[in-house]
Formats: sequence, structure tokens, C-alpha cells
Amino acid sequence: MIEPLTRGVHHVGLAVPDLAAVERFFVDALGWTVTGGVPACPSVFVSDGTTMVTLWRVADPDTAAPFDRRAQVGLHHLALKVAHMPSERRGPANPVGL
Repeated sequence: MIEPLTRGVHHVGLAVPDLAAVERFFVDALGWTVTGGVPACPSVFVSDGTTMVTLWRVADPDTAAPFDRRAQVGLHHLALKVAHMPSERRGPANPVGL
């Protein structure tokens, strides 16, 4: 068996319809930090100190097609491990349409 060359995930990029709402979810609900971004794209980079997620706003949220895992190639889901979610930080299961 050969040893893997990778050492984990550096970052994942997600295209989102509402950049500000998704940024708030990562920062306010999960406690992540904004580490950068490119306003011209527009995009925001958030991190928990180990993994970074690049959030890109789609060009036109009103006409963006939702992902269909049975018909499209792409990221199916991103699962984050959470040790404990304090009750004051809990909200709707899918508050930002991810």
C-alpha cells in the first residue's frame, strides 16, 4: 500500500445564492472567521482554523438552478463535524438554502 500524498482538505468552494446570509451562518452559528475574499467575484473565504470554505455568489440567484445529485456532476454535500451546538446558536436546519 502506498502512503497518501494528501494531508486533509485545504478548502472547498461553494456557489451560493445569498453570500451575506451564508457568511453569517458560518460566522455567527458555527464560529468561523472571515479570512478573505474577492469583492469583484463576489466571494468570501471563511475558516475554522483547519479547513477553509470559499463562498461564491452565483451571478443571478433568481435564475440559478438548484443542484440535482441524480442529474448533475458536482459536490453532493459537505458534512461538518460539530462537537456541541449551544441552544442560543441553533436556528432553522437550513437557514440559507444550502
